[in-house]
Amino acid sequence: MTSSPYENPQDPNQQPGPAPYQQPGPDAGSKFGTSPYDPNAVGGPMAEPPKFALLKKLTLISLGVYVLSGIASIFPAMDEDMLREQMTAQGLAVDESTLAAAATMGLVFAVAMLIIPVVLYIVAYLGITKVKNWGRILGAVFGALGTLFTVWGLTGIGTMLDMGAIGVLSLILSIAFIAVNIYWFITAFSKEVGQYFAQGRVA
Repeated sequence: MTSSPYENPQDPNQQPGPAPYQQPGPDAGSKFGTSPYDPNAVGGPMAEPPKFALLKKLTLISLGVYVLSGIASIFPAMDEDMLREQMTAQGLAVDESTLAAAATMGLVFAVAMLIIPVVLYIVAYLGITKVKNWGRILGAVFGALGTLFTVWGLTGIGTMLDMGAIGVLSLILSIAFIAVNIYWFITAFSKEVGQYFAQGRVA
């Protein structure tokens, strides 16, 4: 009885059959060493860019500098000698009751100018962390106004220096505030940050 050629792997007359098909694994790459094409990656959500994290840090730094500057401005508002000189230079009559009233008003104004912007800072920061464009716009408006007022305040640099150490500290903080805000604007309106805000927060 002659055996079948399929039963004899040593038979030279045997024709090789087709190689069995193997399903490629999910992690198999191309033969050129590149990653396989992933259709789900096309049009996917944009990852948080590094400049967005920098923007959040700059917002907090600007807040910190503003708070320090606001605290430094409280001391001149309570300085009776300085208030007396200012009132005398303006030709106003100076007595104890007038001086006390001026010191109280100056203190209230300084505290109000410290608290209100801090609240706006917090609101803007929360909006930014949630990738809400209104947070960036609020921060930009507030930052622009704060920078302009600070630049205008530098016109009285001579008065600052006359206040001694507090004046020098106020001058340094003012310059730092302007520099941080300029860097904030550059970062907030960079291309990648703008695209990330346009996408919005991905749940």
